[in-house]
Amino acid sequence: MKAERRHELKTNALASELAELPEIVRKYGAYAVLVILVVLVGSSLIYYHVAAAGEAEAQSWSELARAVRQNTPADLERLANSQDDAKITALSLAYLGMARLDEALDATSGRPEILDRAHRAFTRVCRDYADHPDALAISRLGLGVVAEMRRDWVEARKQYESFQANAALAETPYASAVRARLAQLKHIEKPIQFPKAKPEKKTAKDAKKKGDE
Repeated sequence: MKAERRHELKTNALASELAELPEIVRKYGAYAVLVILVVLVGSSLIYYHVAAAGEAEAQSWSELARAVRQNTPADLERLANSQDDAKITALSLAYLGMARLDEALDATSGRPEILDRAHRAFTRVCRDYADHPDALAISRLGLGVVAEMRRDWVEARKQYESFQANAALAETPYASAVRARLAQLKHIEKPIQFPKAKPEKKTAKDAKKKGDE
């Protein structure tokens, strides 16, 4: 019962934070909202694992939950490099990438280097932990956001379409975010079409004036 109660409390906290999203959108923009949504959804999923895990595993899941909630790259990196559980390692890397994205959004300098760190974390998941759908979904979405922040629309589309081509990822909570980013890319990629100037209509007065000249 205690585990169920803890999960209920975390779910209520998640609902409360989701209610604040309109203000977050206004202040931080679409990319920041994606990062926040991934963290909020992920926190709920991780706390489910905490409640369901045995005593030995629960400590590692609790450490991951705390690192995700506090958004601390150092702790996430430590977990990613110290765990025997492949699922915890994969999720630690995926959330490390998201924490780096969050850093990049706030950075006033050094943004390209921070984006490189995010890219490395996400790429490692895609390369080594592709059999873990939640971590892979976060990482494909993250790679798309990295590409957008680099203004590489072709690469962004490639990552989002790769997400959609994987049937296992369609079952994750992040599929709707990918659809939204693809829809937005259509507007970003489309060049602005300026209306052609209409030829001036000549009046009888203009013709008379030209004849007088």
